[in-house]
Amino acid sequence: MRFNEKLKILREEKGLTVKEVAAAVGVREKVMERYENGKEIPKLKVIEKIVKFYGFSTDRLFDEAVKEINAIVDAAKNKNEVKDMKKILVINGPNLDMLGKREPEIYGSRSLDDINADLKTLGEGLGAEVDFFQSNIEGEIVDAIHSVLENYDGAVINAGAYTHYSIAIHDAIAAVAPKPFIEVHLSNVHTREDYRHKSMLSPVCAGVILGFGEKSYALALKALCED
Repeated sequence: MRFNEKLKILREEKGLTVKEVAAAVGVREKVMERYENGKEIPKLKVIEKIVKFYGFSTDRLFDEAVKEINAIVDAAKNKNEVKDMKKILVINGPNLDMLGKREPEIYGSRSLDDINADLKTLGEGLGAEVDFFQSNIEGEIVDAIHSVLENYDGAVINAGAYTHYSIAIHDAIAAVAPKPFIEVHLSNVHTREDYRHKSMLSPVCAGVILGFGEKSYALALKALCED
């Protein structure tokens, strides 16, 4: 039985989440490193079972190894070390693809790719899987919002100029309720032109974070992951 097939059984038949399997694999990697370096390890029998489980184990040893891994997962759960991994979508609207080039005195000098890379790393630290979407087309943004209903636990959205007049995006967010959305803006829009003061999205978003530059995204991501 191949390694991936064993993980599939762990996930499907034993009811483990992706995060739980990852925790079990992480434990296995640690004990294998110590085992291969000849270091003294407690519970040697447990380690031997794990080693056999990832090698040429029989069905009986496989079942025993599953029990051991489940025990590891349960212990981690009791210590609040294992949580279900959240999936978050970060949606950016028109002209956000021009970050780093467009009015850097307002929007900063870093590109959207730079910001997304930081958010990806932050998400990993928070135990979240973060995906990214950007479009200058209103209908494509609506489609991305719709995808949150079935595929994500929540979303961060900077709809750019659409924030101030798009009823379609307002309605799309309302349609996928109760999935939480957090509206973000790099600048403090209330200190800028009058037409930027009104948001069509705020009434249907769980919260709004603005004026902190790229940190606005990070604060929004943390809020969704800690919810």
